Amino acid sequence: MKKFEYFSPTRIVFGEGKLQEIASFLPPVERILVVTGRSSSKKSGALDLLKTSLKEKTLFIFDEVEENPGLETVNKGTHIVRKEKIGLVIGLGGGSPMDAAKCIALLAKNDGLIEDYLGGDKDAYSPLPIIEIPTTAGTGSEVTQHAVITMGSHKKGYSNQGIFPKVAILDPKLTLSMPQDITVNTGVDALTHSIEGYLSILATPESDNVAVEAIRITKEELPKVAQDGENLEARSRMLYASMLGGLVISRTRTIILHALGYPLTTFYGVPHGRANGALIPWALEFLSRDVGGQNFEPLQEKISSIVKIFGDINEFINNLGIPTRLSDYGITQNDIPRFVKDVWGRRNLEVTPKEVKQEDIENIYKRAL
Repeated sequence: MKKFEYFSPTRIVFGEGKLQEIASFLPPVERILVVTGRSSSKKSGALDLLKTSLKEKTLFIFDEVEENPGLETVNKGTHIVRKEKIGLVIGLGGGSPMDAAKCIALLAKNDGLIEDYLGGDKDAYSPLPIIEIPTTAGTGSEVTQHAVITMGSHKKGYSNQGIFPKVAILDPKLTLSMPQDITVNTGVDALTHSIEGYLSILATPESDNVAVEAIRITKEELPKVAQDGENLEARSRMLYASMLGGLVISRTRTIILHALGYPLTTFYGVPHGRANGALIPWALEFLSRDVGGQNFEPLQEKISSIVKIFGDINEFINNLGIPTRLSDYGITQNDIPRFVKDVWGRRNLEVTPKEVKQEDIENIYKRAL
């Protein structure tokens, strides 16, 4: 067996109604910053429930996080956390608020702006403690040391062991208000985390077991919640699968598929999970082609396992309402050069179980048109 390390310091609290018990999971702090989106946590009632559950604390609400949060948003939240002498940061919502919360907590104890750290050139000290409360079943950010921030037209990942949340509170009832499109998009994002973690060169037998379990659950439950958003049991299992996917990528990272999906989001506004879903068949096709590498046979065994679970994964994605032809999103041949430029050099390629050349990226996009 190959060598590996396992580190997951996040306390996971899962179950209906667990948000109302949040006070019992807090460290001894009084001033708390809640980082959330502009409307979804209000519409779902999650923000009001959080306020009621923490009525004995002094809460500051930063509700300006957009989808794919940018530098300005993170730095604005950082100004609040520094000015108000906050002792704890809570991320409430989907991946965007949770990722923003991590970066704000980091900057609370470190000088400068978030862009100073995204390149990995500046050392960071321990951030404020972070609690994450997902209201979508997709990113798994509540159990990872990763955050993604948008810099202009480029999505930039940041990883630091210090931004592992102290506690993740997963209350399935908070996901009931997700509309059908967000349910599907975030669910497919969770699926890609598990698939990519399973195929990553950093995968271990332990992470493989978790990944396969998450893939199986998502295959069974995502179509159910896509059809019936009130199915609380299916919602619970999807939230669980999303969390499992987060545990997987906390040690394996994501591979070429995520890198391929980013330009669809930054240049065409395609939601992150949907962009990944559109490219699943094409990424797997690329990985399936033999180039004589020594790792080809083990990789093929894993891809065969995925195919065995789904049958036709392209059909599975299409049945969720996600086209797997890029032309359906308005993307043309003329877009490919800037897409390739965006993908090339991303760290995702370092853990992809096959050498990736620029012409490979170009060919994947061309086949996907």
